[in-house]
Amino acid sequence: MSTTSAPTELTSDGLGTISDITSDITSSTSPDDSPDNDDEVTEAFLRRHRDALAGDMAKGGGEHLDALAILLKIDENNKQGFFDATRQNFDKIFSNDQVDEKTLLRRLNLLSASLTDTKQRG
Repeated sequence: MSTTSAPTELTSDGLGTISDITSDITSSTSPDDSPDNDDEVTEAFLRRHRDALAGDMAKGGGEHLDALAILLKIDENNKQGFFDATRQNFDKIFSNDQVDEKTLLRRLNLLSASLTDTKQRG
């Protein structure tokens, strides 16, 4: 008798839940919480969910973008600003189809840092 399991990433509506998306990535990595490991986890997430993230960024919100904000440790109070900024800067973030995950992560970190800097000055 063979057993089958339901996909852990997809819900009945076809979209992954935030916990499924992030746990799928983090469960395959070591439990080390070092900054390098955080970057590796986020890069793996970017690689695996690139198309869905691009769609979420283009519209300024969505489950994958919310999961990314969690991985990037975006404060709850800054999330909507981050979502809006990814939409407004979409062409800069995804300047072409060949942008690798390290570059995407660097651009997203700069974007989130600029939001924090702006909020602290205001």
